Amino acid sequence: MAVLLDKHYEYLSEIVMEKLTKVFRVVILIAAWSAAQEGEKPYNLFNSLTERYTGNAPLS
Repeated sequence: MAVLLDKHYEYLSEIVMEKLTKVFRVVILIAAWSAAQEGEKPYNLFNSLTERYTGNAPLS
């Protein structure tokens, strides 16, 4: 019984991780699109997103 529950939990956790990955990709795409609408250059996009959504300056 415990083995069956373990496999079921493992399967559910894989599904949850797949869904979270898809959601994360969409959030990144929306953030990149909004930054592009504000005229950000591609090389500066990560730095501006880092500052905007964390409030911290990038490490570089």
